Amino acid sequence: MRRSPTATGGASFATGWRPGSETTWRQQNWSSKAPEQVVLEAEPYRRLSYTWHTFDPARREQCS
Repeated sequence: MRRSPTATGGASFATGWRPGSETTWRQQNWSSKAPEQVVLEAEPYRRLSYTWHTFDPARREQCS
């Protein structure tokens, strides 16, 4: 599983970059990984389509 470069806010995105690969979002002490969170399409350096994470009630407290 490869990770994207760290973005603003210390977030990272880990995936195998192939259709069907799981994706994991990480930011500070929080991460989101769910069976619905997968790569749909990928063309290196051109296109990445993926499903977004599901709602995480624990994250609500961090965001408010």
